[in-house]
Amino acid sequence: MRPVLAVLCPCLLVFAGICFYIVHQLDTSFQQSSISLNSLIQGSADKRLEEIYRYTLTLELNNANAFLRGTQSVPQPLPSSVYRLHDMMQDYVTTNPIVEGIYIYYPDLDFTVGNLGCYQASSYRALQNLPSPSGMDGWKQQLLVGNSSFFLLDNGGPEQKLCYVTPRVIEGEYTAVTVIELNPDALLQTFAQAQESYPTASALCILFDDQILSLEGQAAGEDTAAALFARWKENPLSGPVRQDGIVGFFSESMLPDLYYASFYTENDTMKTVRATAFICVAGAFLSLIIAIAGSLYIGSRSQRPLRRLLAKLGASEDKGDSYELLDSKVET
Repeated sequence: MRPVLAVLCPCLLVFAGICFYIVHQLDTSFQQSSISLNSLIQGSADKRLEEIYRYTLTLELNNANAFLRGTQSVPQPLPSSVYRLHDMMQDYVTTNPIVEGIYIYYPDLDFTVGNLGCYQASSYRALQNLPSPSGMDGWKQQLLVGNSSFFLLDNGGPEQKLCYVTPRVIEGEYTAVTVIELNPDALLQTFAQAQESYPTASALCILFDDQILSLEGQAAGEDTAAALFARWKENPLSGPVRQDGIVGFFSESMLPDLYYASFYTENDTMKTVRATAFICVAGAFLSLIIAIAGSLYIGSRSQRPLRRLLAKLGASEDKGDSYELLDSKVET
């Protein structure tokens, strides 16, 4: 029996090691696929935002926009080219679900042209269902910051709006500011197919400046997503972050202060991996038990002829080694 066990035990240990290695590889593969998914979301979202950036360049080259940037007062009546600029913005908003609104603010004229029309800045602000008198000055100050494009949260209404702001500065003076209001929910809906594998165990999220703009899915609530994001911000190179059975994967956009995240519940998404681990371990122990039982049975069967022979010779099994007793009987 001992020789049999000496062969079986190392084989079973090797088998168990292979099983655990496979499980480890499955877990690693799951993490890599989640990271790849997050990278896909990041690249796709950035590509959509890049298209919007290119559209702002088209607006920069528009003749009506150039005319309003250079004039000292609002012409009355407005040229038809200005209304065509309004129509162009309206068509873009209608055909692009990610964009909720577009307008160009001219600080020197205190005038705005956008998808809602051509009005004085305060009137246009009122058309957006936003309070104009109290928050107008603060809103203008937020727009007239920096020389390059940036994101801004518009808190003037009942809901926050993510705005992509592109100022136009000539010789230190702001001549125009292009503002594009984005819809983060529509941006996430573009990647809804990414949740098909785990429809109830995953979530996608867009964050800006530590605030959650949009969260789609059932895997994590806003509080959990915010807590995981705060932990990730402490060490962005740490990889996935875990809390209360939820795994969060984060990536930073090419645009400033914008982040993408995906969340998964370990109990559901790792169910297959854990089931595989249980089957492998249970199979290893079952094989060990079967091997031991088989060895005992084979050993017992192989010793029956020897016992019968010893019994005929009148030797007892309790008197020592059976083979020594048999040898002594043969010599005598």
